[in-house]
Amino acid sequence: MRNMRRLGTLLIAGAALLSSGSGGEAQDPAPQDRVLTAIERLRGEAEGAKEAIQQLVNLGETALPKLRAAAGTDPVFLKRVKTVISRITGQWGSDGRLIWKRSMEEARKSNVKGRPILVLQLFGKFDEEFC
Repeated sequence: MRNMRRLGTLLIAGAALLSSGSGGEAQDPAPQDRVLTAIERLRGEAEGAKEAIQQLVNLGETALPKLRAAAGTDPVFLKRVKTVISRITGQWGSDGRLIWKRSMEEARKSNVKGRPILVLQLFGKFDEEFC
């Protein structure tokens, strides 16, 4: 309820619906190496995991395929992976196939296929567990 005072606009760009084989990830191996290294750091201590979370968020959508594939039984690791995916996609609990944009400009830039853009004005912060 504490976030009910805040009104945010979230936009879905049609091109932001990701498929598991989007293609662009094989062109530059360096970001994927950084993704794998950061994912391994998520398994470590809290301070290193915080830095890894920020690094993965900065890498953005290129990290999503590897994050979705990250497996483990450690609940702390899985929550950290979920946190990264939610910060990238803008939606807590997302599997990373739908990306929410924070502005119309961002939505237009990512909409390379010219699909319709759905504009929603919603309360709360949807990239956090309890919005």
